[in-house]
Amino acid sequence: MERRKDTKKKSIRLTQKLIDDVQAWADQHHVSFSAALESLANVGLEKPLEEALAPVILSLIRGTIHSEYDRLIRLVIYGIVESGYAARMASAAVRQQVKDLDTFNKIRNLARTDARKNLTRNKIGEVMRELIHDREASPDGDSKS
Repeated sequence: MERRKDTKKKSIRLTQKLIDDVQAWADQHHVSFSAALESLANVGLEKPLEEALAPVILSLIRGTIHSEYDRLIRLVIYGIVESGYAARMASAAVRQQVKDLDTFNKIRNLARTDARKNLTRNKIGEVMRELIHDREASPDGDSKS
């Protein structure tokens, strides 16, 4: 997890009991050791509660974003793999039925065009148009297959 920009490294000595207590508190609240120590020190210094808890809140937000972002990436990758598998299975099934290669290629291209057109009709349309444009402009030449 990245550090806040306004933090500085400081070497300090703590008893093992205090380290264990702070770590237990950090684990209980799902925050970093540093955020827990800073917040607990701020509470002990009788700082306003919103100021004292700011490091804990920031640590929680960062942790949540990181875990959800990782989950989202895994879901997207899973969707890509599954859609590729489904496209290949559908293509194989059509190829078994349509023996003429030119007719098969026309059917496949029409199916892709129709799928892209349907995706671009909703709110993610602009993103999809960008993705399709980037893919068609790619130098590997794989965009028309």
